[in-house]
Amino acid sequence: QQDESRYLQPIEVFDEQVETAVVDELEKVDLIPIKVDRSLRELVEADLSSIKYDIPIILKEKVLHSLNYWLNRGRKFFVDGLVRSGRYQEMIHRIFREESIPLDVMYLAQVESLFKTNALSRTKNKGIWQFGKWTAVRYGLKVDGRVDERSDPEKSTRAAARYLTDLFEMFGDWNLVLAAYNWGEANVQRLIDRSGLNDFWDMMDLRRNFPRE
Repeated sequence: QQDESRYLQPIEVFDEQVETAVVDELEKVDLIPIKVDRSLRELVEADLSSIKYDIPIILKEKVLHSLNYWLNRGRKFFVDGLVRSGRYQEMIHRIFREESIPLDVMYLAQVESLFKTNALSRTKNKGIWQFGKWTAVRYGLKVDGRVDERSDPEKSTRAAARYLTDLFEMFGDWNLVLAAYNWGEANVQRLIDRSGLNDFWDMMDLRRNFPRE
């Protein structure tokens, strides 16, 4: 009862009771027309030369377009999620260390849900980590008519860490892991088999394969 009252009720009165998952909104974002200021590239290059990230960061034009979007038109969404992440950062880092997941992967939840425990996507994925029902059950979460542990931040983080571990064992590359997390491991594996490629950016250059988000 305590778990349900803490995690499964819309206690965040400043949020809507059901929040659309951010990844749904990204389908509508057309980044191609965005012009990237040269100074942004210089700032990112300086950042990459001075900071070591937990996962490889490759500077591509698509990356700069995305950064430009979050710094401008998408800034409010970005800031809201970043502030909200402070509630869960310590817990996520603890679980990720225990499960040997790079800590920077925490920000997958920024794009998936803006760290909203009650985020619900168009396809009924739910929670901070946007689990579908059957993937959630597969990784030990209870989802039935009375309880939905996808909204429990700690239990869902443990499940997400184990799912990410399995994806990394499959693909051995964090870019492909993140693609598979969003699109499904079977879809990514079929694309690898069909194209003969196993590099995320090479497959992105095919243009017609990955979903836009």
